[in-house]
Amino acid sequence: MDGKLINLFIWGWQEHFRINLERVANGVFKEIGIKAEPIVLLVGVRREGFEDAHPICIEPEKDRWTVDMFEGLGEVIKQKRQEHPDRNVFHTHPRIMAQQPERILRDAITEAVREKLDNADTTLGLQTFCSFAVPIDKHYVVCAIQVPKSALVPYPTIPHEWLQRTSETNFALSCISAILIEAQHALATADPDGSHMRGAKEVVVSAAKFFMRVSVIPGQHVKTDIFHLFTQLSQLPYEGGRGSGRMVFAQEADPRITYVIRFAEPVSLQEKRWVRKLLEMSTQEMPLIANYDQAFGLGCVAIDGAPMFHIDFIDQHDWLFQRNGTTMLQCRFGEPSLPRDAVDPESFADSLTRLFPEMTSQMLKIHQAAVIEMSKQPHGSMIVIGRDAEQEANRLAAQGTRIAPASLTSSLLNRASKIDGTILVAPDGICHAIGVILDGEANERCTPSRGARYNSAIRYVAAGSVPRVAIVMSDDRTLDVIPLLRPRMSRHMIEAAVAALEASSLDNFHKPRNRLTDLRFYLNQHQCDRINAALARLDAIPRESFELRYIGPRFFTDPAMNDSYLVA
Repeated sequence: MDGKLINLFIWGWQEHFRINLERVANGVFKEIGIKAEPIVLLVGVRREGFEDAHPICIEPEKDRWTVDMFEGLGEVIKQKRQEHPDRNVFHTHPRIMAQQPERILRDAITEAVREKLDNADTTLGLQTFCSFAVPIDKHYVVCAIQVPKSALVPYPTIPHEWLQRTSETNFALSCISAILIEAQHALATADPDGSHMRGAKEVVVSAAKFFMRVSVIPGQHVKTDIFHLFTQLSQLPYEGGRGSGRMVFAQEADPRITYVIRFAEPVSLQEKRWVRKLLEMSTQEMPLIANYDQAFGLGCVAIDGAPMFHIDFIDQHDWLFQRNGTTMLQCRFGEPSLPRDAVDPESFADSLTRLFPEMTSQMLKIHQAAVIEMSKQPHGSMIVIGRDAEQEANRLAAQGTRIAPASLTSSLLNRASKIDGTILVAPDGICHAIGVILDGEANERCTPSRGARYNSAIRYVAAGSVPRVAIVMSDDRTLDVIPLLRPRMSRHMIEAAVAALEASSLDNFHKPRNRLTDLRFYLNQHQCDRINAALARLDAIPRESFELRYIGPRFFTDPAMNDSYLVA
């Protein structure tokens, strides 16, 4: 069938495998909070003895990559085999020694492919990561993931030694490695199509476990699953309340530690309830001192010398892995991620300035500071910003406390949020009432899966005749902004995505269709009609025997969409 012939053939399921790997990679990036779309490429290198196969194959073969990028790859592989650090290593175990030449070859192929892709993508600002080469039929297959370098810059790295090699790592890089390991394992199965790869959440947890095994205490190695240990510790309450505390990683006799309380016998970290009790005595200034297995006491840490790593238990089910206050990994309810703001600052600022055009940068700073302060509080609270805040304070005087107009400072917020009810604030940051019980009728956005505070905000915002924004911190430390407007999109970019689908074939329609799925909210009726016509054309192409094809659901306009969401 026209358009379905694989010219650069590796194996029959290569396209399905790549699409499934791309799905997992995108899911992992969304889970941990990287705002980038990873690019997935498969590279096949012909194995010796199969002269009838293509020397180099790529999947997808009709994209921005070409086999010309890999010109001279054979010579690079040969050189890397000759210079491999394990080439002259002798193993006493016969089986390991017999496997060494194959392992060196596969390692050389992996490094050569990465080098070629790095050279080609330097001008595009991409960084390439490759899986270990796996033999499939007549080729060795390398899975490559390319990520914009700018997406990885915000996350600091730490030294990591593995198999006598030193490198730099962080949680983001560990997640990329976990994706590639998942791909490598999937390739090793019979007729791999990628459908049995684990989901994004499982891959992220496995990456977190590996990352937390990176040694941050010189001369000591992590022998236990400390990610699971700290997650369990964070789940334990103390005396019916939410636990907190800080644990610093150090050797017992570290000269930078001055013990205030030193235990006569170290306490095993596996004694979780005991450790939870000890953590309750700790503070940021006097943390619990421990290695990966035992706690030694509570003490003060000198600020000079190498940076110290520590775990901050900030609430039940909520902990951070930090280095000198810089968060390397955060975990809430057993779900690890990169450090992220409770609410995206750019989205929050964009929503407020669109809903309240009169808002100045100074006014915006007041509300941004309030969000930061709310995210630090150990209890639930709510602020409503409304143009009618003063009138509403008078109308709801019987179910709240009116106050003399005052600027919303952190001091006012902390005091007012200690009582039930909502803080009413005008767009200029002036507070008019505290402890207000809101009203409003139930609507379709209310949900039994969320608490009373959240649903109260939904009802009240919807009932307003003028713009209102509710900032809700729930008791489970989930922070919501209602409404948080969708970002504005370029008309030109949307039109280009529609045109790309119209011009696509069965070989390459997946990417523009997926892009349009992400843009579904912004489409008008004419664009939906064109998209649906393109999908119908693709679906009408006769199927080959045993062909699996997923075109996707048809597109419809969203009633909430209007021109305010579009820019030129």
